Amino acid sequence: VKKTNGGSEGLVTAAHCSGHYYYSGRDVLTYVASVPKSSGDIEYRKSTEAVGHEFYYGVGNYRDIDAPYGSATDDQSICFFGRTTGNHCDTVRNPTICVGDFCNLVEMHNHETDGGDSGGPWYVGSHPYGVHKGSHVSLFKRRAIWTPINNTLNNDLSLNIKLGSDG
Repeated sequence: VKKTNGGSEGLVTAAHCSGHYYYSGRDVLTYVASVPKSSGDIEYRKSTEAVGHEFYYGVGNYRDIDAPYGSATDDQSICFFGRTTGNHCDTVRNPTICVGDFCNLVEMHNHETDGGDSGGPWYVGSHPYGVHKGSHVSLFKRRAIWTPINNTLNNDLSLNIKLGSDG
């Protein structure tokens, strides 16, 4: 991502994850801000060096971002990559829910994620859709949940997705 005013570049991840972050093995990321819980579970970390215009879709595999973002709709198939569980796709059950203090979350039909997947990308092709939060139980079934980026990055953090042409 990059600031809308053309300033700093950085990465977004899940805000509930704490600790020290590295970019490609280098200590170059600094926490800047998180969206309010009413907007989801995303935080921005700026980088002291330029960042790419792609996201992980597999271990060591990147996909160029060729569109700013997509918006989740009922029964849409959306894919996910997590460092623990790898890559898989599922369908949207509810595109706008609240879980505890967090709102503006997307609920999937299934739960195929695990601890360590938080902050991973939800996407369709080369279009980023959101940032993984975790899971919750709905109608007696555990389901994955994530924060959409379509209405959070620019509104709450003044960020834009870096596209291939920006690099």
